[in-house]
Amino acid sequence: EAFIKDPCAQMPVAAQPMCKMMLARAQSMDPSMSYMGRDNTPPILYNLLIENFEHYDPVSSRMGPFKFSRNFAKGSNPTVFDEFGRVHDAGKPGEYQNPTFEYKFPSATELISPVDGLVDSITWQPTSGYKQDDWELNIKPSRSSAWRISIDHIVSLLCDLKSTKVCEEPLMINGEEVKAGMKIKVGDKLGYAGNWVDTTNSGMVERTEITVGRFEGDTFENYCPIKYLHESVKQSYRDSISGLMDSYEEWSGDRSIYAQDRMIEPGCLYEQINEINGVTTVVK
Repeated sequence: EAFIKDPCAQMPVAAQPMCKMMLARAQSMDPSMSYMGRDNTPPILYNLLIENFEHYDPVSSRMGPFKFSRNFAKGSNPTVFDEFGRVHDAGKPGEYQNPTFEYKFPSATELISPVDGLVDSITWQPTSGYKQDDWELNIKPSRSSAWRISIDHIVSLLCDLKSTKVCEEPLMINGEEVKAGMKIKVGDKLGYAGNWVDTTNSGMVERTEITVGRFEGDTFENYCPIKYLHESVKQSYRDSISGLMDSYEEWSGDRSIYAQDRMIEPGCLYEQINEINGVTTVVK
């Protein structure tokens, strides 16, 4: 395979900005990712950003950090958990299959690292088009790894969550500012879940996403996160995700919210979803 310094330069000019954004997200323009000798060993996850889903408590309408709210259920995005493959923006020009596990939470929900690895990139995301003003963190299992675990939408633990001002405080782990190349351990506190606009006065003000994948040429390959959990925790998280979907459907009175009979793993309608220039394609 020939060394390609900038694969985006070989694409149409109009497609290059999106290509560069995706390349930065997946690889942080790391030249070591452009040759055959890269490390293709898949990552091993030990959690899914949260450690304890617990059982659903009908008195508090909570399951671990998740809260079920009647107000929230009336909104345009009524699910506290969006599974891998759920169609977003259905019927619109930008329709796509969700290539992540996406969560929505009440305030002050803390996220933890799912893997041991190195910080590949950390990017501040200002609000533009939709509410962000939070961080995206990309972790790679090893220095030459082709794989990335992306945690999108994180707010620093230094932020005052009661304030209405934008908080650009840096992410801190164990008292150290997060920077590229920094080592991260499983269970390290990364920050709070990022910002979500609470249009229904439900108390649901945070959201985050976890993506597991790798970059191949101009394609970012997204994979079902459950597949990469360590065997010691995999069944527990299968049960937790299934329990979350079952509880939410029972609470809502709508058993059609999640197509669990079509899932290849709890929370995953597919094993792989590819992205090219922001367009998703299911790999069957």
